[in-house]
Amino acid sequence: MPTDTSTSVTPQTEDLQASLAARSALPYLFLGSGVSRRYLGLPDWEALLRHFADEIGEDFDYHLASANNDLLAAATSVALKFHPHWWNDSIYASQKAVYKAQVKDEDGGLKVAIATYIQDRDKLVPGRPGVDDNNLAAEIEESPNPHASKR
Repeated sequence: MPTDTSTSVTPQTEDLQASLAARSALPYLFLGSGVSRRYLGLPDWEALLRHFADEIGEDFDYHLASANNDLLAAATSVALKFHPHWWNDSIYASQKAVYKAQVKDEDGGLKVAIATYIQDRDKLVPGRPGVDDNNLAAEIEESPNPHASKR
């Protein structure tokens, strides 16, 4: 039997609907790194930069100190060092084969490498917190919509 999903519309909902209707672009939901860290066990931004700096033999702490602890500036510094490795090291050959036409600047290779790293680890499979931790797995299984039917 269908569940009654009718609810009263609040002024905030009406304001949001009017705002969305007035725009030419569709809205999108942005989920921060906390979601991927919590359920997939992925590293945060600094840890990703450390990983790729280490992968090319660079000391991330040196880049961070040289950037006066500015993470964005340190990322740029690592990207500049990473650039020739992405273009020349065989470990990145498969990425280069697919994305080289899109890499138009010195930070593009690092962006592709990080995106590929995340994409390779974006599934809920055994070994990930969202699967192995029963409490987190239960959170994922719960419907965010209280009106959705459970099967």
